[in-house]
Amino acid sequence: MQGNERGFAFLIPSGGGEDYFIAHEDLNGAMHGDLVLAEEVRGRGGHRTLARVVKIKERGYRKLIGTFHSAKSGGFVVTDDRRYFNDVFIPRAAAKTAKTGDKVECEITRYTKGNPEGKIVEVIGRQFDRNTEIACLIRSYGLETAFPPAVKKNAKAVAKPVSARDCAGREDFRNWMTFTIDGDDSKDFDDAVSIEAT
Repeated sequence: MQGNERGFAFLIPSGGGEDYFIAHEDLNGAMHGDLVLAEEVRGRGGHRTLARVVKIKERGYRKLIGTFHSAKSGGFVVTDDRRYFNDVFIPRAAAKTAKTGDKVECEITRYTKGNPEGKIVEVIGRQFDRNTEIACLIRSYGLETAFPPAVKKNAKAVAKPVSARDCAGREDFRNWMTFTIDGDDSKDFDDAVSIEAT
């Protein structure tokens, strides 16, 4: 099932074919990414093919990335992926050190008819901080942040010292004092200068 930030969802049949529109009142507690059993709803919707969730067979995601907002009873997490249109309620005892504006990873611990309940797994950083936002994207898409040992081993095996042939026709500045001039927040460091007394 694929959710929409406006509160409805689409049923994507596992066997292929046309998607079904699921109105908010027909979700029966299902969320984006859930594997559900649904039945077709006839007699309303005009040209749209409608469905109603009958049973949630498997939950799609339990850990989510979002922004924490504190409240008297604890707080709630507004997920970065707005296909999860229900905010996650976080009881005070499960909020850890999170405060309003923190980007967090939360884990859903209980599903209810309304908002799911969860706990804070980790406070990643402050909202709108560049490094925090990058870390959130990496987690959201499940990207690796380090090379596997086998890749590192192969890289060492392939690496070779610079040969005389490689140096032919090139100026060798390796013994010069060189300063990079890219800013601290640069994505790559490819600009540099050297100073020579004359």
